[in-house]
Amino acid sequence: MSRSADRALAERDRALPGLGVLLDADAFGAALQAALPSLAISQISANYVRYKPGTRCLVAYELETPGARLRIHAVAHGGDVATKVAKLASVAANDAPLRQPLLLPGLQTVVRAFPDDARLRSLGRVVVPESRARLLRRAAAPQPALWSADLEVLSYKPERRLVARLEGSRGARAVLRLYRDADFARARAAARSLESREVLRVPVAIDHSHTHRVLTFSWLTGEPLRRRLAAGAATESRRVGRALAELHGQAPPRKVVATPSSGERLRAVAAAVEAILPEAGARASRSATRLASALAGFASPVCAIHGDFHADQVLVGGDAVPVLDLDEVRAGTAAEDLGCFLAHLERDAICGELPNGSIDAIRDGLLAGYADLTRPPDFESLARHTAAALLALSPEPFRARVPEWAARTTAILERVESISRGAPAQGARPGRAAPAAVDVALPMLGEALDPEAAAEHLSRALGVPEVTVASAKLLRHKPGRRCLVEYALSEPAGWIALGKMRARGADVRTDAVQRLLYQGRFGPDAEDAIRVPEPLGVAPALRMTLQRRVPGSPLTEHLWTPEGPALVRRAVEAAHKLHTQGVSIDREHGRADEMRVLRKRLPAVSAAHPGWERRIRRLLEACEQLAARIDDSARCGVHRDFYADQLVVTDGDITLVDLDLYCMGSPALDIGNFLAHLTELALRRTGDPDGLVACEESMTGRFLELAGSYHAEAVAAYQTLTLARHVALSTHLDGRGNTTAPLLELCEERLGLAADPARAGRAAGGSR
Repeated sequence: MSRSADRALAERDRALPGLGVLLDADAFGAALQAALPSLAISQISANYVRYKPGTRCLVAYELETPGARLRIHAVAHGGDVATKVAKLASVAANDAPLRQPLLLPGLQTVVRAFPDDARLRSLGRVVVPESRARLLRRAAAPQPALWSADLEVLSYKPERRLVARLEGSRGARAVLRLYRDADFARARAAARSLESREVLRVPVAIDHSHTHRVLTFSWLTGEPLRRRLAAGAATESRRVGRALAELHGQAPPRKVVATPSSGERLRAVAAAVEAILPEAGARASRSATRLASALAGFASPVCAIHGDFHADQVLVGGDAVPVLDLDEVRAGTAAEDLGCFLAHLERDAICGELPNGSIDAIRDGLLAGYADLTRPPDFESLARHTAAALLALSPEPFRARVPEWAARTTAILERVESISRGAPAQGARPGRAAPAAVDVALPMLGEALDPEAAAEHLSRALGVPEVTVASAKLLRHKPGRRCLVEYALSEPAGWIALGKMRARGADVRTDAVQRLLYQGRFGPDAEDAIRVPEPLGVAPALRMTLQRRVPGSPLTEHLWTPEGPALVRRAVEAAHKLHTQGVSIDREHGRADEMRVLRKRLPAVSAAHPGWERRIRRLLEACEQLAARIDDSARCGVHRDFYADQLVVTDGDITLVDLDLYCMGSPALDIGNFLAHLTELALRRTGDPDGLVACEESMTGRFLELAGSYHAEAVAAYQTLTLARHVALSTHLDGRGNTTAPLLELCEERLGLAADPARAGRAAGGSR
């Protein structure tokens, strides 16, 4: 199939006349043999492709000849470089085959033999012993034992990178990495960004040569993890998970490296698939669009990440876990590295390079080891990042010249769709979300997701003699903390229940509050049609509380519609109703608690943006002064996480959901929080913080009517404190990085900190 796919690709891309020959090893070997009759080729194989439609295609080959094994690469050019190619024609008749670039007549294809490389300009100096010795005096200056080292090539990608082992005197060993110009600065910045920890070992940068684009690193020993996993040794994965957690626990590199957004990367992958396999292009494009949208909605803390973490980058064999190739280290989210690792496992399983069913054990060990030190990402975020990373691997079979690459690409795209839909990993038991079982803090989660086992618990919790669970779906999961499970019941018919599970045990306190509200003025007969979900019971063995699912859509989806301001007034009425219901609880939240949150979170912004350290310090000081002026002596029951997503609209009815943080506090806390969320949402979606000002004015006016105008200053102050919290949140929530600077500026304006006095119009205690 792949030979026909190669031919079809060459037929489509007529701008590269040499493409068909270049992608066919036999045809290319024959063309090369015809151009160089003295070169006796006994065997030829391709191992790497880089293709840019209509412009150029590079293929790396290995040749077996009677005298030696040769590494060569050939580049087929488009018509726009015909003149450049023609300049090489004079060197075609060279007495020593392939000592210089060779033009294949009529194919606009240039062939070079290692170490001739147009973009790795110092490759020849690295390979030749005499010039290498001079180079190493600079690139490995602290270690004279390496200056006359022998060199063994470990990996070579033409025009991109060389990785080699140096064997010096007295047993000295090191790694030499040679880069093209475009990659060297980034690799050098990443080289010293991480440190070894208790389990994690990273290569130590020895020295570099900027002139020659060379970095040298300490040599790390061990057996490649991928080899161990292919042999069925899944037990290594727990220590690997712990090492990765130690990596993620370090500060991100201070040097900010511009990287494409996840949406841009996924769209580029889809375009690459479309170019090589048009029949799969639409499928890749659909997955890219869905995943880009899904990833933009996940909230994950920013940390240092490896950036290309998979089993080939890990060594095992002792107590420590060496992690190699730090070129892509940057600020990112933990789910990116974990998803990349799992995606490579999925790819290997598709290619038959992993034992059947082994992914479950590897993944479980990896996440359990990670959880030894810190919370892993939630299940849904991890699944989406795995699918995105697997989609990025879909062109790899073509690039690696894998036999039947077209079929492998199609299989990978099918698996991407399965993971995106929430299908279990390869070999997982049907009906269960495989990653859930690794949550050691929620050992009953597997039982909760087993419809038959869950039915017994639900029957007791609901007080119903017979319960039949048609399906159990994991909606959200924060490993080590909590999860949300949706149960579709066929008996009692038509019931859909939501189960909230907590590692600390069923949240009976919130269940009691919700029950009192439901039995009071928030029940099914509420005249104002403002309700809370019906509490259904508690399943202690599952550490779960249950409530009936509310149909409808979040208020957020209605904010930009003509009825948005009116629905926001209804939201205020729901809050006021909650504030006056009179349900007390032994938990409080006030201005001091708000400041504890800011003192914890805002310094992380300085870490991500060192140039803002003074601004963040001034912001925090101003927030301290503002909080000290808040009169929060009024105490009532408040939602504490009140914003548009927490209200479900159903044919004009309003249901207030997610009361998990219900506590005693100032009613201004809820309204200020809601207003800040409106401001942030408008800024994020439209670039204008006043984009929902009509809704904000509607909310403020109605609340002051109901609760009294004396709350105005406290509402504005809590709005400012919440916006300051969003400054910190924007640095680690996917899709919000572009709002950090304008949010900071907005807070400065509200607090009177703006550099330009004319901009300091939004004082924290005043109106917008």
